Formats: sequence, C-alpha cells, structure tokens
Amino acid sequence: MRFGFHLSISGGFKNVPLRMIEGTETFQIFPSNPRGWSKKPIEEDDIKEFKKLIKERNIKDFVVHSTYLPKLNTKDKNLRKKSVIAIKEEIERTVKLGGKYFVIHLGVKSGEKEYFKESLQEIVTDKTMILLENTSYIKIKDIGDFLREFKNVGFCFDTAHAFEAGYDLRKKEKIKELLNEINDNLPLEMIKVIHLNDSMTIFNSNVDRHYHIGRGFIGISGFIRFFEIEYFTTLPIIMETPEGEELDRMNLKAAKFVESLLKDGKDIS
Repeated sequence: MRFGFHLSISGGFKNVPLRMIEGTETFQIFPSNPRGWSKKPIEEDDIKEFKKLIKERNIKDFVVHSTYLPKLNTKDKNLRKKSVIAIKEEIERTVKLGGKYFVIHLGVKSGEKEYFKESLQEIVTDKTMILLENTSYIKIKDIGDFLREFKNVGFCFDTAHAFEAGYDLRKKEKIKELLNEINDNLPLEMIKVIHLNDSMTIFNSNVDRHYHIGRGFIGISGFIRFFEIEYFTTLPIIMETPEGEELDRMNLKAAKFVESLLKDGKDIS
C-alpha cells in the first residue's frame, strides 16, 4: 500500500519531496498559499528541481488539492467567476508540476448543484484528472451524478467524511452495502485516491473533524474493514491527520499496522 501525507509547500515545491518521511511513497500538496487569492509565479528552477527529486525517489503519482477560498457552488456570480478563474490557475500549476490528480471538495447543499455543475463545465480539462471529494454530508449518489455527466472527472474517497455522512465503516455488512452503493452509482475504478482519516466526531454527525488513525470513532477495525475492498489498497492513500512530523510517524505506524493485519488475514469479526 502506498501511503503519504499532505505536505507543506513552504520554501518552494522543491522542498516537498524532502519532507516525505521514511516509509511514505506519495504525498498531497496545495498548488499555492491555501488562504490567499493571489499566487506567486512558480520559478522554473523550482519546477525542475521538484521534478528531479520526484523522479529520483520513484514517486509514481502525487495529488494536488484545491485551496480554501474558491467557492464553485455559490449563487454569487462574481464570486463564482473569481473562483473558476482561481481554480483554472491552480489546475495549470498542477499540470506544470506534473500532478496526476487535482482534488476539489464536492460541497454542494440543496439548490447548489447547478451552480457547481456550471463551474465544473468551465474547469474540466484533459490535462489532468479532476477528482471530486465526498464531504461530511455528501452521498455517493451525488458524486455519481457528476461523474456520469463529465469526462476526466473521478472520485477521491475520504474515510472520515464518509463516516460522518452516514457510512459506517466499522461493520462488515455495512462495507458490503457501501460497495453495492458505489457499484450502483459509478464504476469502482473511478475512485482514484483515498483520503485516510479517522473521525473526531461520531457516526453520521455531518461534522468534518479529522483525527489520528485508529484513535477516532472509526478505529483500527474500521480501517481493516474498509480495506477489505481490495481495490482501495492499490490507490494512493493520503493522510490529512493533525500535522507534525512525530504525529505523521505515529499515523504511518498505525496505517502500516492495518496493512500488516490485512496481509496476515486476521479475522476481526
């Protein structure tokens, strides 16, 4: 299994591969400052050094996540236009860096789907694949509705968000129901990235709070159940757990423990 973390781009993209801790094989980054609209141009030397390190470390793919401010689902036309322009620029940066996937939260509530759809029509590209990420109140059918309409758009599955949205990953029969719901709404192969996060909030809370692997309400047994869907073990697995190098080592150890139990075929029923 290929594990990685969301990493800082502070000091330039060339520093990102150097921040990878031992035992990780992929990573996720923002394409620019996540809390600002303005974006500094990427220096060509920064791109070259970044790509050189990626190649040297045999990183097959990495993930770029959209920044915080763009709102593709807003009814405010001016903000939506500004957001589309910003996301287009972020996608261009992703392409320059060689990113395979660009993740956007599908944060649509009642009445917002058409606004998001209009925005998506403007940003879809054949240069990189856009992945829609489930949020803490989104159902798989909502993702499937968009994937049927757009080419080169896939799905980023976040475990904490799914649990918070009412998908119980802790029970074998519920994992079967999850797989059936996925297959009813989209090809399983359209899921391209896993966000591996435990949840600080209870099942079906609709409240997005990530926590350390195995220490939240999903727990180690929940992640073992989840990865019994074998296809998920083949994907880039990104952890967005509370930050800190020692905390990352702790979470990687927990994720590797899940992997070891899967390999040993431990029965947790």
